[in-house]
Amino acid sequence: MAKLVLDFEKSDGTKMQITDDDIMSVNSLSQSTSDSSTINYGSIASTGSITIQDKWNQLEEMVLNGDIPASNAKIDLVVNDNVLQSHISSDSSFDDSSNELNITLTNRMGAWDELKYDGYPYPNESRTLYEILSSVLSSLGYTQSQIENSTSAQIVYTGANDDGSKTTNIGLVSDYLKKIKVEYPVIQYGKTYRQVIDDICIVAQLRCFIDDENNLKFISGRPLVSELDAPINIPLSVILDDVTRDLFIRNKYDDV
Repeated sequence: MAKLVLDFEKSDGTKMQITDDDIMSVNSLSQSTSDSSTINYGSIASTGSITIQDKWNQLEEMVLNGDIPASNAKIDLVVNDNVLQSHISSDSSFDDSSNELNITLTNRMGAWDELKYDGYPYPNESRTLYEILSSVLSSLGYTQSQIENSTSAQIVYTGANDDGSKTTNIGLVSDYLKKIKVEYPVIQYGKTYRQVIDDICIVAQLRCFIDDENNLKFISGRPLVSELDAPINIPLSVILDDVTRDLFIRNKYDDV
């Protein structure tokens, strides 16, 4: 039988483990669309929810003491000693009528929905799609090594030759993006980072996701044309109970 454990990061950075004896429900999902027959390009954020039974009133005390943050806590879903998904809590609440801690989950990619992009700085110069993507990811704090790693997956793509003929190529995603040139790259000011990444993926027909090692990855999002392209299947379950009272203080002001 599968053994589920939550590795939960507390406010002070230390971790605590919550075993499946106390976990009432877990919903951890990675998908770009609810319709599996539709081709979609863009980011595949990991979202979900957790409901934990506070049998001994320990979690309630930790919430009131501030040991459990209302958001931005790192949470790993570990099944049989293997990390299945890595999440960040986006919202938490405690139902004291049923003694349940409810946590809404996201990940770094989901957090991009809250971050605004300042706009692409080279609107009047020709740039490859790889240069544009590198600029966007650099502003998110990714190093050049991390960017190269994120675009290191193999992909099959067609390129045009000088004589008008076409050649099928097998290379890295980075090689493919360097073949796509944008004459007048303009990214609208005010878009979120996730919207910008999605726009780049749509142009190149790519998908991006966070892998099991918590690394950002870009892969082909087109229908499979080669055994080099592989689908991503991540198991999930569902259920999340509603809450009736919130113990977390979100607008605390001490200087009164």
